[in-house]
Amino acid sequence: MNKILKSKDPAFKLKMADQFYAKKKWMKAYTIYEDVIPYYKTTPQFQDIYYKYAYTTFNQKDYANAENLFKTFLESFPNSPRAEEMEYMRAYIFYLQSPKAELDQTNTYKAISNLQTFVNTHPQSVRITEANRYIDELRKNWR
Repeated sequence: MNKILKSKDPAFKLKMADQFYAKKKWMKAYTIYEDVIPYYKTTPQFQDIYYKYAYTTFNQKDYANAENLFKTFLESFPNSPRAEEMEYMRAYIFYLQSPKAELDQTNTYKAISNLQTFVNTHPQSVRITEANRYIDELRKNWR
């Protein structure tokens, strides 16, 4: 890892990050993506790099950071073909963080709200059934 991070070649670093990502070595991929993002911000590859970067945090179960990265992706690339997926994943993260009924329900409210917004704005999505199921489950457990 040190050799990769010390390299002055962003293309080499990106190649290594993509290899770690493909091997599901999330922490290593995350660290390298974080290092190369500044080099690629103005390039066509940036969207794909940021997409993978966001998923490295999600796959490490760092949901607070992943939610923020999915949100930033949506703000940066609102017309991306991946925008629907990012919107869904952001809502799904709130679902994953929804606590037991007797605890603070902030994330439950956010999950229901974000999932309902997703359902309303993407009525043809393949994720509609799943989103509605999560909404029903959250409402049932919340009361």
